[in-house]
Amino acid sequence: MEDVPSNGELAQLGLARISYGPIPYVESMSKLREKARKLFS
Repeated sequence: MEDVPSNGELAQLGLARISYGPIPYVESMSKLREKARKLFS
């Protein structure tokens, strides 16, 4: 993700848990939907 410090930098600042929110899920489902659409078309 742009404009976000790296995981290592965040850990050095004391951050213990990093959450990416729904972004990885939404992107994965979008790609899966696209591939399924091509497969079944």
